[in-house]
Amino acid sequence: MKFFYRLLTIWLNVIVNALRTLTLILFSLPLVISTWCFAQVPQLSLTEAYTSAQAHYPLVNQAEILEEISAITLSQIRRSRLPDIQAVAEGILQSDNVQIGGIPGVPLNIEAPLESFRAYLDVQVLAFDGGVSASQRRIEQARERVNQEALNVDLRTLKDRVNVLFFTITANKKQVQIIEASIDNLDKTLESVQARFDQGVVLESELNKLNVRKLELESDLDQLEGDIKAPVSVLAKLTGLEVSPETRLIFPKADTGEDAIPITRPEQSFFVAQQMLYQSQKRLARVRRLPTIGIFGQGGVGYPNPLNFNEIETSLYGLIGVRLNWKILDWGKSRQDRQILNLEMRNTELDKLTFEFNVLSRQKEFKERINALDKTIANNEKIVALQTRILNQSEIQLQNGVLTANDYVQQVNAELIARLRLELLVQQRLNQNIEYLTLFGQL
Repeated sequence: MKFFYRLLTIWLNVIVNALRTLTLILFSLPLVISTWCFAQVPQLSLTEAYTSAQAHYPLVNQAEILEEISAITLSQIRRSRLPDIQAVAEGILQSDNVQIGGIPGVPLNIEAPLESFRAYLDVQVLAFDGGVSASQRRIEQARERVNQEALNVDLRTLKDRVNVLFFTITANKKQVQIIEASIDNLDKTLESVQARFDQGVVLESELNKLNVRKLELESDLDQLEGDIKAPVSVLAKLTGLEVSPETRLIFPKADTGEDAIPITRPEQSFFVAQQMLYQSQKRLARVRRLPTIGIFGQGGVGYPNPLNFNEIETSLYGLIGVRLNWKILDWGKSRQDRQILNLEMRNTELDKLTFEFNVLSRQKEFKERINALDKTIANNEKIVALQTRILNQSEIQLQNGVLTANDYVQQVNAELIARLRLELLVQQRLNQNIEYLTLFGQL
């Protein structure tokens, strides 16, 4: 009986431990899967890299700061129209004061004291400012837009950095693929030569030459793989994504076309925003010449009564009034301010036209370079086809003992160089297309 009880206890412990382990696995599995999924980026397009880089760049946080500064400034402008209320207290001791009386036959006898004090509230309300506050709000809104557009101009430079990283990584990966293919072909040749060496048909030196070339290619491969890791780490840091050497980089369709494409760069919006700012400042310079109307009031206690010099005692008093301010003559200052702003607007327009001219002037340069690359690529494709054919013939000659290993290695090098040169030209062609579209703001 004790034996069965002990056996049952053992089985229960095994079942409980198994259930605990299964529960832990089930609860941990989603976390592990989630972590693995989010840690790896299987593929990344160029436009996604642009977006991630701009969102991850520390400077992008400046947009919120600029918005907050603008909101506070607009609040200050609105509050400038609220009543200005001040509490004032003052005491005066003077060497002389008003004295009326002391003349025979005149019953009036007033002698103001030499000391006086007042404590009062002073209220100033701007009823009409000629549109100054409205112009100030427009200026602040225009200035905030200028700052935001300037930020967009700074963030656009990230695209150039992403382009360079994409091209560097892709070019190195293509070279790795080509060298790996050459190593595979060389391995097949080595198998054949090794078999003939085992049969005593081929000298060991011939076999060693092929092995040396294979080791050289493997060394080049190791160096290229190291060259890939550096730009990949920079791209990961720049975008904030877990990019790895295995991540597949995707380029957009980069067809430049035959017709001219429009320029849509953030610099253009920046120049337009600057002109709007100058336009708003011109309006402010104009409305500052308009009259302003204000209401003022004052009430408090004073000794003697500030409004009735006949009342020589502490008294309450109050007053209210309307004030009109109009700067009739400013000696042409506002006109000169508007002239300066007009010149600033013309200068900004020239900057905009100069920028667009510089961009458009490079269009023909890109077109001619791309056309030249197309011709060179077509020619190199023929060279690669011929070199591949010669390499295949050389392999047959090597196996038949007609060609030495040294000559065969030279042909392997020639075919590899031709393919690497072709791949480099293809990457340059893609690079020119992407840079062309990026230059015109199409990416």
